[in-house]
Amino acid sequence: MNSPWYKVSHKATEDPRFRWCSPKAQTLFFHLCRLRNRSNGHKWIQYNDERLAYESGLSARSVMRARNELEMSGFIKYQTTKNHKACRYLVIDDPERNAVPINVTYPQTDATEE
Repeated sequence: MNSPWYKVSHKATEDPRFRWCSPKAQTLFFHLCRLRNRSNGHKWIQYNDERLAYESGLSARSVMRARNELEMSGFIKYQTTKNHKACRYLVIDDPERNAVPINVTYPQTDATEE
């Protein structure tokens, strides 16, 4: 019987950049963590994009956008295979070391005093 629980790195989920990721990127991250835990200790997992979209509840286009967002934030690495039917994914437990520096614009609050 499969356990309903799976391991997720707290370093990743407590990282402020994770909170700035879109909900679709967060959904994909958790789904990739679940797949990694079922991979019998393999660091890289290979998965078909259409199946990943179906199982995560996202569209194929949303999976591509979320994947790019997670890679830019340093939470995953991915490689396309030669036949382009599947991708290899590496979920990163310590995203601080792998983040791509980008200029982040934080939302401005209107702090007018009365």
